[in-house]
Amino acid sequence: VALSPHFGSLLEIASGLLQKPTPQARESGELLYVLSFAEFVEVFRRQELLGRLMAHVGSGAPSEVEAALGVLVALATNDATAVHQFAPFLTYILDYLATLTVPQPR
Repeated sequence: VALSPHFGSLLEIASGLLQKPTPQARESGELLYVLSFAEFVEVFRRQELLGRLMAHVGSGAPSEVEAALGVLVALATNDATAVHQFAPFLTYILDYLATLTVPQPR
């Protein structure tokens, strides 16, 4: 994959965008996460990406949490089989359940 050397940089950009206050920046970050998950099929890369998303969910910043949850929903919708293999890893989201607002887990 031609983008392999840039994986870390892509995640940094996506992460930074998800933390921005403007909806357009967050949407760009969401899209970059989704596209990166589709592009990088190696398990360790996908787990790193999901780890970053989990960090966003645990950040406590409402817009960042919602954006990260939106990415997780998009990933599960686009490729449930690929996301399913990370189910034990994703159960850590339950640790953050108490910090989520009522609409977020829905």
